[in-house]
Amino acid sequence: MAHIPHMTIATDIITRLGGTRAAAKLLDKPPSTVQSWKGSGFIPARYQGEILEKARHAGIEINAADLVGADRTPTEARP
Repeated sequence: MAHIPHMTIATDIITRLGGTRAAAKLLDKPPSTVQSWKGSGFIPARYQGEILEKARHAGIEINAADLVGADRTPTEARP
């Protein structure tokens, strides 16, 4: 069976925003900032309100629960 990599909260949100460059443009942030979110796996709280607002204006469905992974099932702790 093929291994499917775990999608982090940040990767999921960035994908829904159209990818790294599209998200950076929508949020008026450098692509390196958005890429750093993918690397860490989460989006810092200070950006989350802006993401919700700009996604809503762009017609992209993202809610607060999506940003914190409230609908995700718990995973095993990393080694």
